[in-house]
Amino acid sequence: MEKWRDLVVNFVEKFIDHYLTYFTDSYELILMFILIPLVLIVGERLTVGWKDSSMRRLWEPDDNAKNDWAGFLFRYSMLNEILGYGLLLGIALYIPKEIRFYFGYNLVQQIPLPIVQAVMFFIVVDFSDYWIHRLEHKSEVLWEMHKMHHAPTRFNVISGLRTNPLSDVSIKRILYALPLAIAGSPVETYIGVYLLRNVMLSIQHSEFKWSLGWFGRYVLISPVAHRIHHSVEEEHFNRNLGTVLVWWDKLFGTWYEPDPNNLPRIGVEGNDLNHPNYLVNIYRSMKAAWYKLFT
Repeated sequence: MEKWRDLVVNFVEKFIDHYLTYFTDSYELILMFILIPLVLIVGERLTVGWKDSSMRRLWEPDDNAKNDWAGFLFRYSMLNEILGYGLLLGIALYIPKEIRFYFGYNLVQQIPLPIVQAVMFFIVVDFSDYWIHRLEHKSEVLWEMHKMHHAPTRFNVISGLRTNPLSDVSIKRILYALPLAIAGSPVETYIGVYLLRNVMLSIQHSEFKWSLGWFGRYVLISPVAHRIHHSVEEEHFNRNLGTVLVWWDKLFGTWYEPDPNNLPRIGVEGNDLNHPNYLVNIYRSMKAAWYKLFT
């Protein structure tokens, strides 16, 4: 009993230190993460007008937008991490460290050119993103948690941050552990890739009606392509699963070519995850996942 108490105390102490360090050492990065959607919100307002803009929806929030605000605040206040790690009793903090210890080959760092290191690391992360995202859609348990991300019926620039903490933090951290341990990466490269993914996340969940032309067909997941992924239409289910690159969807047969002139409704049919209280949605998402796990 004393051993378990010591483990819990040790975890709490480390997590508090981790939490405080995040705010004291990473404030420039936090400001950057806030600045990205802010710039896009202004740009979107100028492009699509006030009526359909994220600016209006966030300024005059309905239940849908209130959840987007909550997702944004949960992400950058680290409440997502507190809940995510807490729900797995800190396991997700320890398993990746053990995997890094035993499988930390740091293959990317064997490449002499930093720019090539960055490109290779980005490809490894994006490839992992695709398969982890695909697993979230194929597994009934993981889908019940991931469904919270698909609950918005209207996009805002910050809609992409609406996630279940257990799925988004703990489970994904464990699933990413092996490929990232093998690949390895300098801290600067990791931050750069993370910033790029956040820019794409904001653009893809905006009201920009961009298809990006040939670039959207062969290189990047455009906003209209990602809208297909969030569509309520059955033919669009489990399509366009990529995070940044279209390559994996095309290579593994999950690509659906979007029509910029015929954009589908988004959301999840019959979902109950747009309650104005964000914690209620987390609870409902977890309850559904537990039910799938044990029945």
